[in-house]
Amino acid sequence: MRQKSSPTAGGTMPGMDGVLSLGRGWRELPRSLVRVGSGAMVLAIGAALILSRPPEVVRLTPDQDCRLELAACRAEFAPGAALALDVAPRPIGPNAPLTIGVQLAGIDVRHIEASFRGVNMNMGVHELELQPAGGGEFRGSTTLPVCVSGRMSWELTLRLTSGRQIYLLPVRFDSGA
Repeated sequence: MRQKSSPTAGGTMPGMDGVLSLGRGWRELPRSLVRVGSGAMVLAIGAALILSRPPEVVRLTPDQDCRLELAACRAEFAPGAALALDVAPRPIGPNAPLTIGVQLAGIDVRHIEASFRGVNMNMGVHELELQPAGGGEFRGSTTLPVCVSGRMSWELTLRLTSGRQIYLLPVRFDSGA
């Protein structure tokens, strides 16, 4: 007795070599098409996993002699890639306009934010987005809140975005008398 293959049982019919049956109600697909579709799905999932990774956060350290209230501070990303952070005017006074400048060399940064917080007194967090000024320079202006004690210690943290990396540079300085 001769037995027939049943396409509904997942087999193939005579003369249909290389064709995959997907069961009742589905059209039969060539195996090569199934392989291509599976490969494309694996590539899409891999790309999604790579692109959905969070950015790498790198903490920078300013030069040891950094005293922003006296002079510009410098930090290195890598050999040949650095930044200089400067403020004006000096001395840094409370409730007075303060200009922040960042000069970059050897690195492509698309976005810089500066956040200020009081070290010895909670003054909240004050954030400022620096704007590109051309030639690797970013600038922004703000006014620091007044401290009732006169002298205030601040921590300025620069957040620089470059590609899939975020660089953080914390710098402390004093304002007031």
